[in-house]
Amino acid sequence: MVVSRNVPLPLYHQIKEFVLAKISSGEWKTGEVIPSETELANQFAVSRATVRQALVELANAGYLRRMQGIGTVVTEPTVEPIAALKSFSENMRACGIEPGYRTLEVTWVRDPQRMRLEGIGRGPDHDLFLSIRRVLLANGEPLALQRTLIPKWVIAGNEDLFTKERLDGESLYRLLKNRCGVSFFRASESIQAAVTSEEEAEFLDLEAAVPVLVIKRHTYDRMDRLVEYSRMVYRADRYSYRISLTSSGTV
Repeated sequence: MVVSRNVPLPLYHQIKEFVLAKISSGEWKTGEVIPSETELANQFAVSRATVRQALVELANAGYLRRMQGIGTVVTEPTVEPIAALKSFSENMRACGIEPGYRTLEVTWVRDPQRMRLEGIGRGPDHDLFLSIRRVLLANGEPLALQRTLIPKWVIAGNEDLFTKERLDGESLYRLLKNRCGVSFFRASESIQAAVTSEEEAEFLDLEAAVPVLVIKRHTYDRMDRLVEYSRMVYRADRYSYRISLTSSGTV
């Protein structure tokens, strides 16, 4: 490719398209160091500042990572989910990504860590939960480590459906909705920054003590009963969260 000064498209934008074409074609693979600013500037007969603008914008978009002492490395694009009550698989497919799951554990727990989850109701098994731990995959690569707790009454009579083999290939929300009749009406989420534990780093293919996003979700049905609680640890280098705000009309 040769950049042209005779077209309305800015030079830096033409360089961006060149780099994106190399990445999308697979010629420049994830983890590979691309040519330096100086090499690209010489190749296109432009200034390093022009190349730098193109690379910085691609880094901000999640396609590249600029690493001190190494250079500019190709990364996977950042996933930006829809801010709505949707399943992991729905969010991934909306981003053009194929979701996947690797189930680590399915077990029953009672009053886990004295969580005292609100809205669970009362009964003989009010503190008994099905605990599911899964690695959430994006195009086959680890994106998040998820632990989900489901009150026993929610899946009563359908316990045999929740096996590792089935959960490796099916959306949990779809299973709860279609087979257990759960209605997902509202949810509350909290998001905070953290660093990985050794176990989390291992499952997410990260170094220990690197930044992650921890998202906790309480999901309720139309009768305002808690039907699911999830704690998800997302790779901060692959996942971002955007929320749209509107004015209340007050000052």
